[in-house]
Amino acid sequence: MIVRVVVGVVLAAALLAATTPALDAARTDRGAQVGATETARLLDAVGALVERSDPTPPDAPGAVRRLAVRIPPPSLTFPRVSVFLDPPPAADVGRANRSRVGYRVNGRTHATRTRLPLATDAAGRRLTVESGERARLALRYVRSANRSMVRVARDSK
Repeated sequence: MIVRVVVGVVLAAALLAATTPALDAARTDRGAQVGATETARLLDAVGALVERSDPTPPDAPGAVRRLAVRIPPPSLTFPRVSVFLDPPPAADVGRANRSRVGYRVNGRTHATRTRLPLATDAAGRRLTVESGERARLALRYVRSANRSMVRVARDSK
């Protein structure tokens, strides 16, 4: 009788050890899919705003596009994911824009795109939406210093 219990426990441990890597890979793939989807939605919103609107001076009213970004909270089946938008380095603000947009899964960057006509809020800080967070973003197409860009900030409305 004891032998059956021991064999059952050993078999259960072996099955758990065999399936854990597959579960981790599935979690990471699911997180990457959500990160890629939210990043693509942000880029599509930027493209639509640029295509359908004219840039305005930063202090003038103009076209605003609002976008809701939602990332599920981490769980047994979903990893920690964040979507980020980095402003260009300070040295590049007057030249070609090197903003980066991308996503991270479990702290590792999976995909980024650079050289976008994109800038974050006026303070030039990184804008991040983390797991379990629902953020509303406001996108404005502005002309500043003889160059057009899309300014992205958290929406307060």
